Amino acid sequence: MPSYHLFGMGMQYRLTTLMGAKSDHYLSLHVSNLTNQKGRSTLQVGAPSGSYVSFPISPRQWFLSLRGSF
Repeated sequence: MPSYHLFGMGMQYRLTTLMGAKSDHYLSLHVSNLTNQKGRSTLQVGAPSGSYVSFPISPRQWFLSLRGSF
């Protein structure tokens, strides 16, 4: 299997005020597999039969989240 590099990126923004009151709220964005790399992530070999199973790399995914405390 050829080698590969997977890159991800994340950003976070602190929301200082929410409805006029100070609070600790954060808006986050994370992107996994930034370059949309294609290939196999895991190769599993079956010993007795000589068979194998491979699993693909997950495609590019975006995650947006809101976190806060009161």
